[in-house]
Amino acid sequence: MRRCKTPRLSVWLRTAAALAITAMIVSPVSQAFAETTAKTTTQKTTTQQKSSAAPANKQVAQAGPKKAPAKPTKKTQAKSSKSTASKQAAGKQVATRTLKSNKRADNRNQAYFARKFARATETYGDMYRVNHFMSRGRLVRVDVVRAKNSFGGLDGNQSPAVVMLHGASGLGDGTLYYPQARALAEKGISTFVVHYFDGITEFARKASPQLQEQRNQVIRDAISYVQALPYVDQTRVGAFGLSLGGFHVMDLAGSDGRLAAVVNVVGAMPNTEMRRGVREMPPTLILHGDKDRVVPVARAYQLARYMDDIGADYDMHIFRGQGHAFKGPAQQEAIRETTEFFVRHLNNGG
Repeated sequence: MRRCKTPRLSVWLRTAAALAITAMIVSPVSQAFAETTAKTTTQKTTTQQKSSAAPANKQVAQAGPKKAPAKPTKKTQAKSSKSTASKQAAGKQVATRTLKSNKRADNRNQAYFARKFARATETYGDMYRVNHFMSRGRLVRVDVVRAKNSFGGLDGNQSPAVVMLHGASGLGDGTLYYPQARALAEKGISTFVVHYFDGITEFARKASPQLQEQRNQVIRDAISYVQALPYVDQTRVGAFGLSLGGFHVMDLAGSDGRLAAVVNVVGAMPNTEMRRGVREMPPTLILHGDKDRVVPVARAYQLARYMDDIGADYDMHIFRGQGHAFKGPAQQEAIRETTEFFVRHLNNGG
């Protein structure tokens, strides 16, 4: 009888025994390793939390209660007082320099007018005077060039007169005005060059369009001043205006019936006056340059059309090649025409 061999069973038993022994050995080691890993992780987390909390605690410590500002010491107070005193001294120095500068400017102006008066007196002799009149509470200068036959006016020898108005830049060196004044005086017409900007108290630019009526009032006061003079025939008063002065002349010619004749040089009638519908104008002379870039010559033609519409008496001369200020022969021709015009209308054809 044969014996059965069972090799598979013995192999299985040996494998099972080996696994059991391995489990007995590995299980405690794995548990110990896991505990060690968990402990290490816990320690790292605690360290990180402490390190992140440290800056916050530091900030809290730094942001602790604010200290009260330190009281100024005597040294600080002395330094502050010294700084204030130096600023005040600097302010006084600036004020002193400004005052001296203004005084120098006044002296220069006085010297300028003194030289101007000396030149005018030398040129015109006893014919030339500088007078004043009041307007809007201010003194307004007026340069008077009297007609030769007007001296002794108290005896009834009265002469016609012309009120002369400068442009937006003032009188300048006078070359656009005083030669004309002398030419009129030599023909028996006293001339009054009015510094009408003197009567403007506003701080805006004195030639500003917004101040048109204020300037008109000063000029009306100038006409009243001239009419009240004993050597002036108040019924024979005319007006001469250049540029801005021309605008004022045309403005007043349509509203002030005291003007017997007017000359407008490179000016125009204000649009407000034309819109107002002025129907009466005194005899008018219009002189303009066809190259004028300040007041275009079209304004002269516009004024001529308006004078035609209302049937007013006027003469017009457009100077070819001349701009806003006549030069050379054109200026001499303008002086001649202006003088003849005023002689014809104010001096009874004198």
